[in-house]
Amino acid sequence: MRLEQQARCFAAALLGCLAAAGPVWAQEASATAATAQSILAEQPQDVLDELESKSWVMMEDDADATFVTALVIFDKPLDRSMRLISQTGRQVEFRTELKANETLETYDDGTLERQRLKIMFTNIVYHLRYRVDHDAHRVSWDLDTSRENDLKEVTGFWQLYFIDEGHTLVKFGTRVDVGSLPSFLQDYATRKNVPKSLQNARRWINSDGTWRH
Repeated sequence: MRLEQQARCFAAALLGCLAAAGPVWAQEASATAATAQSILAEQPQDVLDELESKSWVMMEDDADATFVTALVIFDKPLDRSMRLISQTGRQVEFRTELKANETLETYDDGTLERQRLKIMFTNIVYHLRYRVDHDAHRVSWDLDTSRENDLKEVTGFWQLYFIDEGHTLVKFGTRVDVGSLPSFLQDYATRKNVPKSLQNARRWINSDGTWRH
């Protein structure tokens, strides 16, 4: 509870600064390299309000049910947040729908993971190639199409931005296309499942990787 309260207070202070700066700040921010402040300056007020109240907000594309994005505030420094989120083999610790995660290959820039989901009574197995760029504070993934997969498409990313010594802004995005699987799984794989995964990821990071679902 204390962590949640601290995050809300921090988000309120940060967003308050942006609001006070007004449209001139937004114009200046857009002309520079992306930062936490410039990302927030681009958001509509309803998104900022939700981020302030919960420390995470999901943004859906009504025209594309396969794609969602989100913003999250981690109550950890940038480097520590990056080190944790880049440990792709540990996702079973906070993703409730992920029933198994096996690291098949390890590369200089990431891993190849075999993952198994259980959505309702349906088991789904697929292979993801994760790429980790510590300098850019980015983790991305896409489907390894050379292997057998039950999903048509899976891509995504975590992009981390420095806020201050104790907080990190994260932009998250994922596209999941279930292909020929039952259509109800499409909505579950994106709009229904992602909010829970985001909240759990935040709990896991804030606990320094000790929290478990």
